[in-house]
Amino acid sequence: MLFLLASAALAQDAPTCPAPTSLSQLKDATVRGEESFANLDIDGLGQAAGDAETALPCLSEAITPRDAAAYHRLMGMHAFATQERERVKYEFHAARKLEPGYEVPQAVAPTGHPMIAAYEEAVLVDEGALSQPVPPEGGYVTVGGVRGAARAELSPAILQVFEEGDALSETLYLSPGAELPMWGPLPEPLPEPKQLRRPMLAATAATGVVALGLQGVAWSSKNKFLDTDTADADLEGLYARNRATYFSSVGVGAVAVGLGTVTLLVW
Repeated sequence: MLFLLASAALAQDAPTCPAPTSLSQLKDATVRGEESFANLDIDGLGQAAGDAETALPCLSEAITPRDAAAYHRLMGMHAFATQERERVKYEFHAARKLEPGYEVPQAVAPTGHPMIAAYEEAVLVDEGALSQPVPPEGGYVTVGGVRGAARAELSPAILQVFEEGDALSETLYLSPGAELPMWGPLPEPLPEPKQLRRPMLAATAATGVVALGLQGVAWSSKNKFLDTDTADADLEGLYARNRATYFSSVGVGAVAVGLGTVTLLVW
């Protein structure tokens, strides 16, 4: 029964998509929103914001940072018009981060307009701690159209989830403070430095023994080469063995020194 109730609640929260939407539909809503704001058409601005909110979760295309910034600006303008001051600064901050070079057109809000001041001040907003989305196995997640980006806890964000093969499976809007979902297993934690002590020590000892063994073979070959009783026919082979084992011992010895240094650092 609890499972059925939870499933029903999730179904109510999930967006209904009668048909997939395109980026052009989302862009159309943001353009209409700017025009409505410029014309002081609050109803038109609200309609454009609602259309954008409806289109976003049903997107069938990968959103770009520029389109994500336009969405956040539209939400910020609508929040400004409805006097949601907290949302204004967070939406504008998200927009500025994604498209830092954008300037609000004079036709939308002329110099000195209170919205321009809010847009400029939004750059100083504290966006909170950063969290890395956990993608589905074989897939990835974009934040604001940027693959591999982190999500700021106190900043609104548009996330898109892609399965293996670049198949878009979900687009969602996270409001400030909303919990970041997980789509895949957490990555295996890296071993603690203390856990590396014994393996590193064993590897250092093993490579050291190999290096000493090669040095011993090199010295044996050298002594036989210098021995006057050694046949001339064997000299070339002894020389080649001496050079090969000597340089091998130097290389393995260098590895042993490197491993020993790392061992000391993690100890």
